[in-house]
Amino acid sequence: MSQTYSFEVLCVDSQNKTVLQESQNVIHVLFANSTLWQSASLTGISPNLEIRDEDISLTVEKLEIESTSESILKRAFSVKCSGSYEGLEKVRLPVCQYLKSQGFEFVYILLDEISEFIAQQIYPSINRVENRLRKYIIKFFVTKLGPNWWEVTADAEMKKKASQRKNNETIFGSVIDNKVYLIDFGELGKIVYQQSSGYINREDIIRKVLEIESSVNAVDRLKEELQSNYTKFFRETFKDQDFQHQWEKLEKLRHKVAHNNLFTNDDLQNCQRLATSLLQTIEDANLKIETIAFSANDLETIKSNIIEVADPYKVISEDELLNDLRERQEHYSRTNGFVGLASFVKNHLGLIGYDYSASYSVIKQLEQQEKVEVYHIDGPNGFPVAAVRLKENRSFQS
Repeated sequence: MSQTYSFEVLCVDSQNKTVLQESQNVIHVLFANSTLWQSASLTGISPNLEIRDEDISLTVEKLEIESTSESILKRAFSVKCSGSYEGLEKVRLPVCQYLKSQGFEFVYILLDEISEFIAQQIYPSINRVENRLRKYIIKFFVTKLGPNWWEVTADAEMKKKASQRKNNETIFGSVIDNKVYLIDFGELGKIVYQQSSGYINREDIIRKVLEIESSVNAVDRLKEELQSNYTKFFRETFKDQDFQHQWEKLEKLRHKVAHNNLFTNDDLQNCQRLATSLLQTIEDANLKIETIAFSANDLETIKSNIIEVADPYKVISEDELLNDLRERQEHYSRTNGFVGLASFVKNHLGLIGYDYSASYSVIKQLEQQEKVEVYHIDGPNGFPVAAVRLKENRSFQS
């Protein structure tokens, strides 16, 4: 035996525009519209009449309303339908349209178990697609760019939302980096088809344009750098598979689910088709992650931007700087190298998140305390390079 679903409509006449005064008038009008039914019959005794059409039944009830001279509501009727999924899904909209055509100013859907059923079928598919893409994005960018990928890939709005919503997940959020779980469905897709890792806002682009040389080669390089992830890294795996168009269509269905909206069977079919296609695209892309390589230029650009978007207010302490400098000295001692001052401040401390000027100030203070020494050494190109070392260790002097 098939499941029975319910559908209830409230139709309101506030200005006395409809000629339908009683419940039997409404049900007779509905019964007379042969386009609504296959082989309908009218049963019961007035005013308790019922339309039966195969596995669908429909009843109408006139609601009691407060009748005063100041009342702005003349009459209202509750129209209740029940039946199988197939039959009721098809008749819902035509019934609403016909009631509207009879002079009712307002038609409200009070109960729609068809939409409820469709939403319950749709959401698991959307959830699965969203989380599979989230998995891919995390795996791709972490393995290609490292843990700072978010800083040079997410735009300002994404970062803002992740910050504002960080308390939405208090259980796992205390032990994992969950920023990608805190942005919207649409933004998750944009990381693939719109964002450009390395240049994530207007200021980035303006700065780069102002800095480039006035040459054709420099302009061509800039064009290459400013391409979106969709074009540079995901052309074959996502763009060629029509990812953006499908993702945006699925996003509209997700919004309807999130807001408990009304659905049709077409929505269900479209969701199943889109989810199947997107899951296949993401799965195929996941298998090709290792084959996608960032060029040296891309990595250098992104590395520079990771440094520039670091927290400008993060100041290193004297002890932390001394410990980091000691570690760098030990590292370069293996190759008889030295710790370049600019490289140490920007490429090392900067990547960790420390402000440039603050780090230079701390080094200056330590120099005055005779704990570190800033000196010059001939660089690889023969020009003098500023270097820094611990005052207690002079083994790196040229």
